[in-house]
Amino acid sequence: MSRGAGSFLAKLAVVVCVVVVLAGGVVGFNFVSDWLNGDRGVSAILPVGAAQRSTILENIYLNNVYVGGLTADQALERLSEQYSPDLAGKQITVTAEEAGDARLEIQFAELNPGFDFTGGVEMALNYGADENESDIRERLAESPARLSYTPAISYDSTLLEPKVAEFLRNLERQPENATGERREGQFHIIEEIVGLVADVPATMELVREQLIADTSGTVPAVFRHVQPGVTAEALRSAQSLLGTFTTRITGAETLPRNINVINAANNINGTVVQPGEVFSTNHHFGAMTYANGYRYAPIIVQGEFVPGIGGGVCQVSSTLYMALLYAEMEIVERRNHSLRVGYIGWAMDATLAGDWIDLRWRNNSNSPIYVEAFVRNGDVTVNLFGYESRPSYRTLSFTPVHQETIAYGEDIVQDPELAYGERVVESRGTAGQRHALYKTVFENGVQADRYRINTSTYRAINAVVRVGTGGEAPDDEPQQNADSPDVSGLPTPPDSTVTNIYTGEEINVVPDPTPAPAPQDPPASTPAPELPDLSSWLNMPIPDASSDD
Repeated sequence: MSRGAGSFLAKLAVVVCVVVVLAGGVVGFNFVSDWLNGDRGVSAILPVGAAQRSTILENIYLNNVYVGGLTADQALERLSEQYSPDLAGKQITVTAEEAGDARLEIQFAELNPGFDFTGGVEMALNYGADENESDIRERLAESPARLSYTPAISYDSTLLEPKVAEFLRNLERQPENATGERREGQFHIIEEIVGLVADVPATMELVREQLIADTSGTVPAVFRHVQPGVTAEALRSAQSLLGTFTTRITGAETLPRNINVINAANNINGTVVQPGEVFSTNHHFGAMTYANGYRYAPIIVQGEFVPGIGGGVCQVSSTLYMALLYAEMEIVERRNHSLRVGYIGWAMDATLAGDWIDLRWRNNSNSPIYVEAFVRNGDVTVNLFGYESRPSYRTLSFTPVHQETIAYGEDIVQDPELAYGERVVESRGTAGQRHALYKTVFENGVQADRYRINTSTYRAINAVVRVGTGGEAPDDEPQQNADSPDVSGLPTPPDSTVTNIYTGEEINVVPDPTPAPAPQDPPASTPAPELPDLSSWLNMPIPDASSDD
């Protein structure tokens, strides 16, 4: 070889080496780039031709089914035609023991089952991907590749999940509180019922796992539990008598007023009040309607008796109020009557009116409070049961203390039938009273504390006096305008208000400033106002007087 030819070949070899190095660098760069970008699958390490393969190479079998030359979808279709699961007799049973041992049986054959060959087809599509394309094709031409794959069971989830969900929804239930009843001095407790809320996703996961296992089996239904507010255990721990009080009714229990008292007591009897819960007496008594069992009975509106439905229910609320004080519950709202009532002491009553005057209290203990209320042998009794945490040596008493006597005035009615200036007292007046209720705490019989619970004001009832205007005034008596009587020398009447129980309006009650002898202050123990005899109206005795019932 000549010297010139050798030089040319050397140069050519250098060029070829450079091209190979550059090509290798590009391939290497692409591989590293793919790896760093997260493409660590088969295509990241396959030659370009294999990575872009859209059909399976010829002469490849999968589970003895020829799939050569097919796309992935075509191969899946052929395999599904050749293979169908043997599911005869296979079933899943979903059981719900906590819902009455209900059962749901699901036959595998009902779910359009099949085999999932997706992984096997992918394996066939990538066969020989790590070899030279021409080499693998040449070897396959000489000897077919027979691949094996164990498919998973597939099913139609649109058929399965609605069936399971419907089964579970039908088993859901609301929680129910434990209930207690006192009969013949003993508590009888009915256990609570725990609520069930279906957990469909969790149950479906267990069902899928059983399907994948390809065997019959039992799957427990999954529920979330909803605890009721009152449990039997809590009721069993709340059977100590915390507070009690009794008042009296008069007459037969079939009298309208007494029917109302019995009905109101029945409506709160057996109520369980949870810790922190606020109890509304109006709410538990219910609407004062005939349909709710209430009857017309005397009520007092602005100092006069009128028929009103539900008259008498305030005797139950007042009895409840005193039981609450002995149980030391928190009083949220309470108001006394505008007039003294005869069935309970001063400042011990609690009136109700519509939905604007209520007796509300909060259970400030850590246990449920059970309310027992009944009428028996003329006694109206309210008992409050709960967990007794107070020491046995600690006792209570409640005493009303007179604060003020409120003078009454006169309502003048001009009567032309009477001789001029003649006075006839049609109804006597009654002084109003202001009393405070004091609570005294004793420990081992010794006073340890004393404080005021409330101050209650009961308005005065004016006397009604008819004054004659007949005939002529005596010559020695100066004439006066009948509309402007002489009020000189009369004491200034105290401000007083009365609540209209129908409208809730506070009405100022000021005596008519007509000349009259100044009333004498009654003794501290002024009796209840004398009431007109209404027995002929309702053919019943009138046991008490109230502005609201």
